[in-house]
Amino acid sequence: MTNCYCEIQLLAVTTAGLSQVVSCANQDVRGKRSGTHPSAGASMPKFRLFSGLSVLFLLSVAAYPQTSVTGEWGPILSWPLEVTHASLLSNGKVIGWSPWKGDNAHLWDPSTNTITASPKVGYNIFCAGHSHLADGRVLVTGGQLGAVLYGLPNASIYDPKTDSWSAAPNMHAPRWYPTNTSLGNGDVLVTSGQMDPARGYLGLPQVFQAASNTWQDLSSAQLILPLYPRMILAPNGKVFYAGESTQSRYLDTTGTGQWTAVAKTKSTVVRDYGSAVQYGDGKIVIMGGGNPPTATTEVIDLNAATPAWRTVAPMSFPRRQLNATLLPGGQVLVTGGSAGTGFSDKSSPVLPAELWDPKTETWSTLASQSGYRGYHSVALLLPDATVLSAGGDPNISNAQIFSPPYLFNGARPTITSAPPSIDYGASFAVGTPNATGISQVTLLRLGSVTHAFNQDQRFNNLSFTAANSTSLNVIAPANANLAPAGDYMLFVLNTAGVPSVARFIHLNPQTGALPAVAVAPSSVFLPDTVVNSTSAGATVTLTNNQSTALTISNIAASGDFAQTNTCTSPVSAGASCKFTITFTPTALGLRSGKITITDSANNSPQVINMSGNGVGGATTSATDHNFWATAIGTTRGFKLYLLNNQSVPLNIASIVVTGADFSQTNHCTSPLAAGQFCDINMVFAPTVAGTRTGMLTITDSANNSPQTVPLTGFGK
Repeated sequence: MTNCYCEIQLLAVTTAGLSQVVSCANQDVRGKRSGTHPSAGASMPKFRLFSGLSVLFLLSVAAYPQTSVTGEWGPILSWPLEVTHASLLSNGKVIGWSPWKGDNAHLWDPSTNTITASPKVGYNIFCAGHSHLADGRVLVTGGQLGAVLYGLPNASIYDPKTDSWSAAPNMHAPRWYPTNTSLGNGDVLVTSGQMDPARGYLGLPQVFQAASNTWQDLSSAQLILPLYPRMILAPNGKVFYAGESTQSRYLDTTGTGQWTAVAKTKSTVVRDYGSAVQYGDGKIVIMGGGNPPTATTEVIDLNAATPAWRTVAPMSFPRRQLNATLLPGGQVLVTGGSAGTGFSDKSSPVLPAELWDPKTETWSTLASQSGYRGYHSVALLLPDATVLSAGGDPNISNAQIFSPPYLFNGARPTITSAPPSIDYGASFAVGTPNATGISQVTLLRLGSVTHAFNQDQRFNNLSFTAANSTSLNVIAPANANLAPAGDYMLFVLNTAGVPSVARFIHLNPQTGALPAVAVAPSSVFLPDTVVNSTSAGATVTLTNNQSTALTISNIAASGDFAQTNTCTSPVSAGASCKFTITFTPTALGLRSGKITITDSANNSPQVINMSGNGVGGATTSATDHNFWATAIGTTRGFKLYLLNNQSVPLNIASIVVTGADFSQTNHCTSPLAAGQFCDINMVFAPTVAGTRTGMLTITDSANNSPQTVPLTGFGK
């Protein structure tokens, strides 16, 4: 055990108590991890604990590994501007600009923590839309003409290679608060935006045709949407409107465009200044927003035969004006926002970050940032897997870097080699000395964020095998609807979920003829399913792109997976058919399989890779919990969830805590309906000093009863 004298400095009051930073001279109490924080400017390493004292004391470092659970916020970085718009560039820098006087783009270099002015555009790009083009440049659409609510028709392109701006043709009408959406063919859809107070919102979608440098009006798809609509490219090539309104829709951008209704959200709240994220192929999560703000969270799977919104566990804090950021493992980090009513109530800041796990569909509460970031704030994933949080009104001209918990869970894997560019569906080699310990390889598109929505972030979980102890064979995304051409960050993650530092990699535009036969998506992750029961079906579409009919000779499924299909052979030229895939796990844990389609096409066989987790009939959102250091005579709480994974009600016989200093209250009524969850509120109240242990035991009708959660805490 390592001891060091530590000075405690009071930072701020958070929802978890008094947040303090402990500086330990000459000791790295954060745990070993390779690389350094890009913003590391403090002379002494730091970590957080919660207490009511400010004294000099002797700290046993090994007893307080809280950062591996909550993560850590770095020091405040003073910047010369309030950043309201931000885009990560393939050179590792971030371009951003401020509100009101928005012709003031600056570049921040995380490697040196320096900010330099970029050339002026020539007009106010505040309240514009922005996204990355396939060639790595940034398209900026609209802006502000003079007073608030007056838009601009201008469009400009920033080139990070030359640090220069060039004019694109004007749009056909002004826009203030539009959304840019990258399309699979390399074009960019622009939706919504206010023209001016007299004419109101613009209902005409337009497509920037990158190859010809022209605009195409989608004149048959005129529809008034909220400002900065949450638009996301779906696997079927259409653009999905995820909010802020309750009615979600598809926009077909071919020809003159067409809208079709998809589903209504379960919540009736209009999620203004909430956010939406596509965390997997066709899988979208929405959270927060509304006035008063909501903590509710919903998901939808666009691969389902009939997509429908589904309510999952809520955030711990209601919030609007938040930022939602994809992390290398597919989790979603939410930062900032206000819990108060009104537009952006800085008197009700939400300081703790929260992390959403797509596997459990639950949230965990992380460390608190130093101050309010609400309206006009941004958050971006950086190549070293930290997250930039910056800006916010009024005039918050600073930034802070968040290191998520995974950076304190051991050594990081490394990427020693990767190609600079890859083609769709191609196999490519990634060098790493950790090849046998890699559990995940992911691609994340460079982010472009403003006004509580990242208009360009995307997550792709890639199939891979270990070629040997120092190399991986990785398969690129199957098509451009899953990952539009452009610049991405490539991460490898080990079995502890620790990510590497990213390599920038370019996904080349899809050129030449389409594959003779395509399947989309080509990889499917089925929902967690109780062992020996069968999941709901996931849909995969097979498309015959040939000018002749397709003869299918065999369809075979392997592993714990089965399929039914509508593919009557022969499949006509240009026609599609659908597979419905189900998962019946025979054991706990990760299960994998394939569907192999053998046919008359020159790219036969086509393979659909499938995976899913076999789970017990009931599970808890945490498998153990450490309450860490808590003063004697005080309490510390923790909320976990009991999830009924079954298709039948769960009969709960008892929920019991052992251990003198631990207790629980719960809202778990028996029976717990199929597919539902209930919360259990744990409390640690130490009566003596030292390590304390306990156990939460849940006895029920599930096949894996009882469920147990070991508990530890430290009285001081």
